[in-house]
Amino acid sequence: MCTCSRSARPNYLHDAHCRLALRLGADVICEKPLVINPWNLDALQELEAEFGRRIYTVLQLRVHPKLLELRKRLSQETHGQQHEVILTYVTARGNWYHKFVERR
Repeated sequence: MCTCSRSARPNYLHDAHCRLALRLGADVICEKPLVINPWNLDALQELEAEFGRRIYTVLQLRVHPKLLELRKRLSQETHGQQHEVILTYVTARGNWYHKFVERR
């Protein structure tokens, strides 16, 4: 049985897919935003408690300050010329991630 779910759908579906996965007994990794309406967060927390599963969010590097700075600098220096950027980003992951991956 799969005990995890990854939600990479349009933003308006994140909430519904997270609810379904929790009801099916799965942990969820979901991109932000989890919900469109902030009041829906309470319902997701209640479902986490009810089913004993969790929703984890993903760090989105496209809004990282250093990447925004790089984008701005490249666009100013080269006036619309395309660039190939190779990015290596290393970050620590919590124990939750390793447990999540092990269950898959």
